[in-house]
Amino acid sequence: MSKNPIPIEELISEMHRLNDIIEYEGSPRVKDMAESGDYSPTTYKNRFGSWNEALEECGFNTNNNTNVTKEEVISEIQRVSQEFFDGSSPRIVDMRELGEYSWTIYEKLDESYNELLQEAGLETNYRHSKEELIEDLKKIGEELERRPKCYELKELSKYSRGTFRRAFGSWEKAVVQAGFEPFEYPTGEEHPHWKEGYTDKFGKLWRSRRRDVLKRDRHSCCVCQGQEEADFLDVHHINPRRKYNVETEYEEMNSKDNLVSLCRSCHRTFEGKWKNSCVDEFIEKAKSEYND
Repeated sequence: MSKNPIPIEELISEMHRLNDIIEYEGSPRVKDMAESGDYSPTTYKNRFGSWNEALEECGFNTNNNTNVTKEEVISEIQRVSQEFFDGSSPRIVDMRELGEYSWTIYEKLDESYNELLQEAGLETNYRHSKEELIEDLKKIGEELERRPKCYELKELSKYSRGTFRRAFGSWEKAVVQAGFEPFEYPTGEEHPHWKEGYTDKFGKLWRSRRRDVLKRDRHSCCVCQGQEEADFLDVHHINPRRKYNVETEYEEMNSKDNLVSLCRSCHRTFEGKWKNSCVDEFIEKAKSEYND
């Protein structure tokens, strides 16, 4: 039903071609693929789970960057700024696409991304003070009499979720700084699928395949890439369930090429779109619309 993705063999071949042309000893880096490769680094991350997993599949040593310092991160932000944006500030999505380090490196630092931009001598990517944003969240919380949810901003706030994410690093960090309790996803008897509450509406393989896809996508929304810690991620069927006979076509329906991780907000926005696309095409089209 869905279009065929780029063959794994072709991605591996391109990685080896890139390795032959880079001018230093070592495995290909994200920035090498971004600058000289035929495919986006994101394609490799989506298909293999991470850049290092792609390197391993292609027979190369992984790039060990688990001990990266804050100074090295700042230097990398400056490099991306100079090489790709003429000295302007790269966005989070730009660092994911063009930067050398995985986003988990940034998340381990105490500073938010905008604070790192400031230390790199670049302009921040938000125009509003944190105090203004916190006050806005408090007002929404008073109106709702509970902790706000990110998808409610569209109707209740003049700011977008992206504004809070850029200012604080994630939606979760924003609401916690506004004085709300940290989010804890329900487990056990409180979980909506506990006992009789659970139904296998997506057929066999669904739960294990869902875990595999979340791992492949690094437990992050493939569109906004905000890694909103408070938002329970959905695994979206590009070709919807109603197109299949769940009893007999569950393998095709739950194929990894038909599944993509989305936050609740993006899931609502892109539900039902580009049904005949493969994962890479869906993500590319959704990102284009998201960034407009």
